Amino acid sequence: MADIGRRRLLMWSAGGLLLSFSGSLFAATDILSAKLSSGKGRSRLAIETAGRVRYRYFMLDTPNRLVVDIEDVVPNKVLSALAGQVRANDPLIAGIRIGKKDERTVRLVADLRGKAQVAVSNSPLADGQKHLLQVELTAPNAAAPAPAVAPAAAAAPAAAADDPIGDLAQKHSRKAAPAAQDKAKERDSVAPAAPAEPAPTKPVSKRRPIIMLDPGHGGKDTGAIGPNGVREKDVVLAVAKETQKLLEAQGYRVFLTRNDDQFIQLRDRRQKARQAKADLFVSIHTNSALSKAASGIDVFMWGQANSEAVRKLAEKENDADLVDGLPQNRNKEVNVVLTDMLQSQTANDSRRLGNLVLGQLGRRHRLHQGRVEQANFVVLRSLDIPSILVELAFVSNPTEEKLLSETAFRRKMAAGISEGVSMYLKKTKLG
Repeated sequence: MADIGRRRLLMWSAGGLLLSFSGSLFAATDILSAKLSSGKGRSRLAIETAGRVRYRYFMLDTPNRLVVDIEDVVPNKVLSALAGQVRANDPLIAGIRIGKKDERTVRLVADLRGKAQVAVSNSPLADGQKHLLQVELTAPNAAAPAPAVAPAAAAAPAAAADDPIGDLAQKHSRKAAPAAQDKAKERDSVAPAAPAEPAPTKPVSKRRPIIMLDPGHGGKDTGAIGPNGVREKDVVLAVAKETQKLLEAQGYRVFLTRNDDQFIQLRDRRQKARQAKADLFVSIHTNSALSKAASGIDVFMWGQANSEAVRKLAEKENDADLVDGLPQNRNKEVNVVLTDMLQSQTANDSRRLGNLVLGQLGRRHRLHQGRVEQANFVVLRSLDIPSILVELAFVSNPTEEKLLSETAFRRKMAAGISEGVSMYLKKTKLG
C-alpha cells in the first residue's frame, strides 16, 4: 500500500544510512513462553524470558503496525508460535511476523487493524530472575492500558543502540511533528512503562483507492494465439476495460497501463503504477501450454517458481531482469535490510489480494492449480505495490479459447477480478 514501510522508506534509502553489524558472540537469553490474549478493545502480548532483556519499540502507520526489537535473544519455536495465536476476531492485531533484525536482535512486527495506544513493560517475576515483557495495545476509545504485572523500580535510562532504520521510519511517520515528538514513541527497555501519546483525533483519510490494471502484451507483442486465432492481447484488453467499469462504479480510481493496442515495456508498466501512486497492481493475461488439455484459471504473485512449467511460463512473459522500486545505496547492508522489510510486507499483501481474486474467479470458472502460485514475473517485481498476475484461462485449449472469445465469459472474469479487488480494499486501511 502507499505506506511508510514502502514508498517513504524507498526515498530514505538514498540518503546513505549506516548500519553496524557486529560479528562478536553474545550470551542469548532464553524465551520461555509467549502468549497472545485479547478482549474488548485490547490485545496483549506476554513474552517470558529467562532474564532481563533490552527492547525498543515504535509505531508505524498506513498501514498501522507495531515494531518491537528485543536484544540478546534468538528466535525459537515458542516465540514463532505467536503468529499462530492471532485470532480472526482479535480487536487490534491482524497478524504477527517474527524474524532477525540483526545478529543479536529479534524483530517482532504486529500488523494492526487500526490506530492503537501502546504500553510496554519488562517486569521481574517472583523468582527475581525470570522477566515478563508485556506489550499491551488498546483501542483509542478504550481506557488507558495498564500492565497486569507492576514494573520493577525504574533504573537510570541507558543509551539506546543505534537503529537507523527504526529511527528513520519513526521520524518520517509524522511529517510535521517536532524532533522531540518524533522520538517520543520509541522507548528504551530500562525506562518505566508509559502509555504512548493518544492517537490523533483527525479522521482516517477517505481518499479513493487507486488501482492499476495491466492488460498484458499489445502492439507487436500479440501474446499467445489460440488454435482458432484468438489473440491474448485482444482478450485481456477487453477484460481489463470491463473490470475498470465495474471498479469505477464502486467509487475506485482505476487506470490501465494501455487503453488500446500498443506495445509497452514491462518496466514501463510498473513505472506507470508507481507514477499513479497505485495501491495495487493487477496484470491480466491468458495462459497457454503445449498440451491442449490444460485448462483453468491461475493467479500468481512474485517469487521463486515451484515448478519447471511455471518457470518457463515466467520466462515467456519476461523481457527484462531488473528489480524496480529500490534506489541504489552505496551501503549494501542497508539495501539488504530495506529490501527485506519491503518485500515481506508487500508479499503478504500480494498473497491476500491473490487469494481473494482467486476465490472469486473460482466461483465463475474452474481453477487450474487452486492456489496462489509464485513465479518470477518481471512485471510483478515491485517492492512497494502489492501485485498479482491473473491467467484467465488457456487460450491453447480449444474449449477455453472459445470461452475467451465470448463477451459473457469476459464479463464473468471481469466480475471475479473486481469483486476480489474490492474485498481486499474493504479489508485494508489506506493512508
